[in-house]
Amino acid sequence: MIPLAFALAFGATICWGLSQIAGKLALKSVEVPVLNAVRTSFALVLVILYLLSTEGLGYVQVELILVAALTGVIGWSAAPMLFYYLMQREAVHRIAPISNTQPLWGVVAAVLLLGEEAKSTIFLSVALVILGSYFLAPTEGPSKSRRWNPKLLLALLVGVM
Repeated sequence: MIPLAFALAFGATICWGLSQIAGKLALKSVEVPVLNAVRTSFALVLVILYLLSTEGLGYVQVELILVAALTGVIGWSAAPMLFYYLMQREAVHRIAPISNTQPLWGVVAAVLLLGEEAKSTIFLSVALVILGSYFLAPTEGPSKSRRWNPKLLLALLVGVM
């Protein structure tokens, strides 16, 4: 493996994990909608810079705008709102692993909806995601609830979204 690629992947993983902790800390001071609005507003700056440095939106079709809007509403609005709502009410170590099952749902959707080939290694990977999520959501710890509860099912919905 190329050392730079490994370092970048490792750094991205660390940033992803730390962003969840920072989000939980921020929720002590602000409400979920405010946090989500502030988070996504930084992406708008990057989009504007990109549009100013390129041809802009001259090549965009209506279908693309609708698909982008749908994915934005689901992936950048609804899912984070639910995620941070759950983070306010449950321990991070219980919500984050189940919410981060999107690789599982990406594989399932690619096979079922896009007709991609499902090799045995893909099924093994899916099984490992499920097992990993199960073991990362312990039934003991500082959480008020020691068993599976509706919050964990909602966290699974975040992963699906």
